[in-house]
Amino acid sequence: MGTKETTLIYRLSVSPSHVDMHWGFIPNELWTTILKEWARQYVDGIGFEGYKTKAQLTQISRFAKWQPDIQFHCCIRSKLVTQIKTEVLQPQEMAVFSYSEKVREVIEAIEFNDWDVTYDENPVDSLYFFKGERLIMDILPYESEIMVYVTDSERDALIQLDDRIRQNLFRKSDLIVSVDIVSR
Repeated sequence: MGTKETTLIYRLSVSPSHVDMHWGFIPNELWTTILKEWARQYVDGIGFEGYKTKAQLTQISRFAKWQPDIQFHCCIRSKLVTQIKTEVLQPQEMAVFSYSEKVREVIEAIEFNDWDVTYDENPVDSLYFFKGERLIMDILPYESEIMVYVTDSERDALIQLDDRIRQNLFRKSDLIVSVDIVSR
């Protein structure tokens, strides 16, 4: 029986207070590198905040004519825990769709900052990436933030992609996230 690696939470973001920061948002070429080199290896499912059916997915223009299969439905529950208080965040219910090469190409064709619930073409604020039933990454483009929920080996593979990732990947110890499978 193999050893199970612990999953830790990290935030890749740009912070104006960071002294060495040279970019005000996550560059699209860095995002596409993550998709091409890292997600291709570790991701097999994708969810879009609030999208529970294939019909809803057609609201994203590039999925209007074709939609991937649904693997399962889930509810992501998060809470921020500090010494002062615990704040339960709004649960996110969604379908998790198969993440194929075709889906990766669709996601990659959309600029990182072009995901926003107010945009007609891509009305989504957050995208969630899965490895089996485990949440492995979520992106919040309007916050210029990528959260990764990874083992040490997955983290090592991610930071080897680009020096900017190593410099801007911060451990997030105040967030607790769970994924509840609602149906298959």
